[in-house]
Amino acid sequence: MFERFENRHIRLLVTMLLFASSAPVLAQIERQHGAHVHGTSTVDIALDGKTLTIHLDAPGMNLLGFEHAPRDAVERAKVSSVLADLNAPSVWLQPAAGAACRLMHVDVESKGLGGVAAATSNSPLNREPVSAETHADFDADYTFECAQPDRLDNIDIQLIARYAATTIVTVNIASRAGQSTVDLSGSNTRASFPQ
Repeated sequence: MFERFENRHIRLLVTMLLFASSAPVLAQIERQHGAHVHGTSTVDIALDGKTLTIHLDAPGMNLLGFEHAPRDAVERAKVSSVLADLNAPSVWLQPAAGAACRLMHVDVESKGLGGVAAATSNSPLNREPVSAETHADFDADYTFECAQPDRLDNIDIQLIARYAATTIVTVNIASRAGQSTVDLSGSNTRASFPQ
């Protein structure tokens, strides 16, 4: 009986320690993802074995130049163009060629555009009400399978070159070798994996 009591308390203590130690990480994630900052986009990258996952979080202003439901044919065409880019990430996202990464899955969502933008076949169409305070955002998730993951030492991210309103791309990378964060700006488009 004493042993069962002791084991339960040890498990509780370990759980509390794990939760307490994760608080700074959760706070950092909230700081990075909680704020909608014009000019700044975030790319989260994780490499687990041969699977490379990438998440993009970008304010609509950064990619469209506006963040409301499109009001005319020009704005609708801009939304379509951005969605086409996000659904074909090779135009702005290139994992190191030696890693032989193949795109397996794409999931793109637009928020705050009033359901005007078509979602990908993997995403539900966004039909949220649009108010004067709505800020459009794009979220995109990509899954790659890399034949040579040990050769994946960097990823080239061309958001700044492609979208003038994007001035900083904060890249968070996690792999077995460690974690790193880098802010890409100007002509600096390459995020390197921790060694």
